[in-house]
Amino acid sequence: MKFLVLGATGRTGVLFVKKALDEGHQVTALVRRADAIVDSRAQIVRGDVTDSAVIASAARGHDAIISTLGVKSARKTPTLVTDTVRAVIASAQTSGVDRFVVLSAFGVGDSLAKASFLVSPPLSHLASQDLRGQGRVGSALAGQRSEVDP
Repeated sequence: MKFLVLGATGRTGVLFVKKALDEGHQVTALVRRADAIVDSRAQIVRGDVTDSAVIASAARGHDAIISTLGVKSARKTPTLVTDTVRAVIASAQTSGVDRFVVLSAFGVGDSLAKASFLVSPPLSHLASQDLRGQGRVGSALAGQRSEVDP
């Protein structure tokens, strides 16, 4: 398969890109900075992950868009994940790519209720702002054909 990866330079993104390439898939990384460090086997496209035109252009010819985006500072970019989801959905109309996978974090949505009594209190505290944006992804995807597995 051919993947367009958003968040390819983050901790999860680096692992996803390496695994996909090791298994023979093709990967294009949509990165914010031209000097971003990405596996040398991947193609790199520079652009804004919240711009649907940029995503559509980068996604043409791919089988799926994978988002491994995380938010380092919810105060600086509180709507990054939600804005990106909206841009990906809008890009599907012109890119022809209708597969979108969002890798999220434990504690988003209903998953926090599945935590053990030892893990739940610290996760509740950590999840306050950072995970609220990821929790809104479900709202952004409302009305789209999707499978959600928190």
